[in-house]
Amino acid sequence: MINSIKSVFAVKSLRTKIIATLAMVLVYKLLSVIPVPGVNTDGLSAILETQKGLSFFSALMGGGLSNFSIILMGLSPYINAMIILQLLGVIVPRL
Repeated sequence: MINSIKSVFAVKSLRTKIIATLAMVLVYKLLSVIPVPGVNTDGLSAILETQKGLSFFSALMGGGLSNFSIILMGLSPYINAMIILQLLGVIVPRL
C-alpha cells in the first residue's frame, strides 16, 4: 500500500492535483470556523440542539451552521440550489 501511495506522488500532475484539493479542503475548513458578525451563536446552538433535523443539515454542511460561518452564507446555498435544480431537471424536462 505504501508503494502505491509513493507511485501516485511520483507523478507530478497527480501530486499537484492532490495538493490543490487538500489546500481547498483546508481553506474551506478554516472559513467554516469564522462566524458571521452580529449572529448570536449561543442561541443558534440552542436551536440546533432542540431541532435534530437542523443538526443533521449542519453536519452535511461541514458544521458551518453551528457557528453560522462565512462559508455557509456563500457556498452552501449555491450547492443546495444546484442539487435541487438537477433533481427538478429529471422531474420537469423543460428545466
